[in-house]
Amino acid sequence: MSRYVSVDLSLALPTGHDALRDLLETLGLSVVPGPVSLTGSLECQGEPVDLKIDPGPYGTIEDFGFVLHPRARLVCGELDKRRLEAQLLPALTQAVAHQRIVTAAARAGLRVEATQRTAAGGRRIVLRRDD
Repeated sequence: MSRYVSVDLSLALPTGHDALRDLLETLGLSVVPGPVSLTGSLECQGEPVDLKIDPGPYGTIEDFGFVLHPRARLVCGELDKRRLEAQLLPALTQAVAHQRIVTAAARAGLRVEATQRTAAGGRRIVLRRDD
């Protein structure tokens, strides 16, 4: 096992535990709401987090979680850090961007008609005006 490390998140996450939990669940993650402590090991104590995810997603070997205040950060085992930075954080960034687009579209009187994956791995969002 390893010690826990923090990764500051530059993206603006949704405020509130419920909003972030919902966003993480759209990525297929099973979230334990907190405050709760990460498990820890003989090498390190558990770390308090606002939302916890058990080991397994993205090939992680230790549990990890998110702290929302005073700044948003990911707390994970040092052995999982690179993997989560390379796989989870880009997926989270895309999910935040998608959520912002849907919210902005709704404010403009548009609705999401379809969301499609492109061959290049991007996402196409088809919007229609509510008439």
